[in-house]
Amino acid sequence: MKAKSEKELRKERQFIRNQRADEELKGQDVIVCYYGDERCTIGQDEKFSTCRDFIIWAIVQEPEIAAEDMGFDSTTEMYAWMFENGTDNHEMKQLVLDYYDGKDMQDE
Repeated sequence: MKAKSEKELRKERQFIRNQRADEELKGQDVIVCYYGDERCTIGQDEKFSTCRDFIIWAIVQEPEIAAEDMGFDSTTEMYAWMFENGTDNHEMKQLVLDYYDGKDMQDE
């Protein structure tokens, strides 16, 4: 039997913590998404109040990686999309759901 590494065990524990936290949010108007290994929540009383806030935060962290994560070929294309759709809440929500493993907890 192969022993799990400390990194694998840490990852499993974090996954279990995330599942428990998701259970608490079921049915609420909150979106849960992931930026790398970081679990982020979007909603009225959460870390980010809107999907737009989360997307801007992700872009500020690392623009090139954000563009790649969101499926754009370049930061220029990403910024052009943001300029065109930056006030469209539905488009912002779809981007988070599609590219950041987002889950709308209201639908869970």
